[in-house]
Amino acid sequence: MLNKLSLLILAALPLAACETATVATKPIQLTIIQPVDPQPVDLLNVHVNVVTKGNVNDFIAKAAKEQGTDNPVFVVLGTKDYQALSLNIAELKRYIEQEQKIIAYYKKATDTTNPPQ
Repeated sequence: MLNKLSLLILAALPLAACETATVATKPIQLTIIQPVDPQPVDLLNVHVNVVTKGNVNDFIAKAAKEQGTDNPVFVVLGTKDYQALSLNIAELKRYIEQEQKIIAYYKKATDTTNPPQ
């Protein structure tokens, strides 16, 4: 019986030592590299001509002169297609602006030189 009791006490000693052990944690500083901002968008001017029955001949003559040919080429959008193009560009603009806000938030949140207060 004494043998069993001493084995039980010996088995309990390592467990008792675990209770008194303390664990110290120390935060580590992460280095997050801030990406370089992309270059600003440099858009070209786009000229839209409105052609009707009344000005179609003048438009063709002007296009022939600009293109240097007697057989000018045109890219034509109907009014519904032009409206769809305009709405698509507005949607892209909205998306880009939201993405820029998200990027600015994360850049500020991960900036180690000016931590938030």
